[in-house]
Amino acid sequence: MTPTTSSPVQVSGGKDSVACITALHRLIGHRPDLWSRVELWHQDVDGAAEPFMDWPVTRAYVLGLGQLYGAPVRFAWREGGFHRELMRKQWGKRAGKLLETPEGPIVIGEAPPPNNLGRRRFPALTADLRIRWCSGFLKIDVARTLLARSVAEGSKKILVISGERAAESAPRSRYHRGQDTEASSGRRQIHQLRLVYDHSDAEVWDELRLAFPGKDYGIQPHPAYELGWSRCSCAGCIFSSGEDLARLREALPRQFERLAGAERELAAPLEQAFPFMVEERARLKAELPGADRDRARLIRDRLRSISDIIGRTVVEGKTVPERADAALLTLPAEFSRWRAYADGSEPWTADHMLRGPGAPVFREPWTLPAGAINPDSAGPPT
Repeated sequence: MTPTTSSPVQVSGGKDSVACITALHRLIGHRPDLWSRVELWHQDVDGAAEPFMDWPVTRAYVLGLGQLYGAPVRFAWREGGFHRELMRKQWGKRAGKLLETPEGPIVIGEAPPPNNLGRRRFPALTADLRIRWCSGFLKIDVARTLLARSVAEGSKKILVISGERAAESAPRSRYHRGQDTEASSGRRQIHQLRLVYDHSDAEVWDELRLAFPGKDYGIQPHPAYELGWSRCSCAGCIFSSGEDLARLREALPRQFERLAGAERELAAPLEQAFPFMVEERARLKAELPGADRDRARLIRDRLRSISDIIGRTVVEGKTVPERADAALLTLPAEFSRWRAYADGSEPWTADHMLRGPGAPVFREPWTLPAGAINPDSAGPPT
């Protein structure tokens, strides 16, 4: 890294991306000529529209990180976000990409999709980003466009920093820690560095806890972790378990209802491998297995009766008890407190980014959030 290198850090708000910031600041924070080249990039899944899939607090959380570390934040998104793309019908116009630039926001249009096919179905549970379109279409493709825009703005050497870790999953264990990218050419150098690639979960949490050596505070994790989620993916992530959905109904009831409403309108489940609607899966968690089987059969029959579902497969033999145990949902002790931040009813500022006796707002000692001991929440990264 040199003073002529631009360094965007991909920030989701999750612990790994925050750990990238703390680790990078430890390495170059004492060099203003280098730190001044750092930007925080965030792809807004909901497209700055009414919250549907993502956490309402995430945008404010990322802004708080930028203010805390004196780094500019650049947001980019698909117009209308997840909901618009989900509901796009055949012949429907594909949403443009909105990028925040030093000159102000710009919109980059999109060519019509091949054969003018619509979407009208939730992303599939697969590593194939062509059909797990939430990651490919709403995040990665938007980030690539922002990267191209940075080159157009004059950045010829770019080091993209991201938070994937080998310990997260088998596919990620095969990534390279650092690598050149296909975007490099004779005129530009674009490299990627996975700065915390070799970190364990414990080491990532320590990056937040010990972010400020000699101080009695650390970084406050995203409220999703305090509510019991182990990953800061979308609140309504397609990998959600039955327990996740039951907790979502308590934390973000309006978004839960919007998600369930979208399923009813599309006559297709959030998790395409299982024939259960969001609201059914959450409610059945506390009911008897016999009732689960009866209702599951009814739902399968109802879905089979709908003839206009194209490209969706209902896999039989999967019951609600196989996705979530029959125990009643247990919520973290301070669930109500953190729910107010998560849903945006309590404002989140840079002062909320710290936790410890010397912090402005959260003066309690830094402790692991509830989600740190809930390894099965929100599904595996792929």
